[in-house]
Amino acid sequence: MNSKSQTEMNLHLKKFQEEIEPISQEIINHKVYSTIKTVKDITVFMEHHIFVVWEFMSLLKSFQKNLIGVNVSLVPVGSSLSMFLTNDELREESDVDEERKSTSHFELYLTAMEQAGCNMEPIHTFIKSLNKKIPVTESGLIAGIPMESAEYIENTFSLNNADVLHIQAAVFTFGRANQISGMFISFVNELNKQTNNKISILKDYLERHIEVDGDHHSHPAYQLIEKLCGDDPLKWEKVTVAVKDTLRQRIILWNAITAKVIVRHK
Repeated sequence: MNSKSQTEMNLHLKKFQEEIEPISQEIINHKVYSTIKTVKDITVFMEHHIFVVWEFMSLLKSFQKNLIGVNVSLVPVGSSLSMFLTNDELREESDVDEERKSTSHFELYLTAMEQAGCNMEPIHTFIKSLNKKIPVTESGLIAGIPMESAEYIENTFSLNNADVLHIQAAVFTFGRANQISGMFISFVNELNKQTNNKISILKDYLERHIEVDGDHHSHPAYQLIEKLCGDDPLKWEKVTVAVKDTLRQRIILWNAITAKVIVRHK
């Protein structure tokens, strides 16, 4: 690659970072975190957020299939960068719980919901419906999942179906990056102490999530986007729009949770 093309790619990446930073910060600093005061409030959050956790695991499988390939005979589709990022995130499929027992982050979150006293019926009905090969949208209606959660996962599945690698990769790596406030994690830790470990599994989940989502893969993630988009301004425009749209969907979801928690306080 000549120096001119590399310079253009660097400029595209810089612009991309500048475009998504304000909305990323809006999520991190969202008032939902300061609105939550009790374990009951946390159950409202978790009953919505579980579908975001499920959505990410689904996006992970799509990313794995399209960027690496899952053939019986190894025929790599993507690069070593895509292998690194996807295999790194696969720890969310094969991690351990607070007792060091094998589990996925999705299963860990379900256990955390049960411990906190969440209504488990919507997510269980949703998964049972999917197991019957019923489409995602219809399964959401059958399960009666929160409207905002349904809209969030619909947005993701439109990307899965689009089969556009640079957009999938951008949303996978930057549409969800560490968007749980550090303040909220500190609050969960303190509330767990005050409630005699009533939310210890959620505390463990958040800590494991932050550990897996650490900064150690941010540089390879940017390299991958650069590789997939090159110096094509249209590709860079599309990944920017897709990531910002995903982040806006998260804000809509956070707004809905905030409103429902506020209603509980009245």
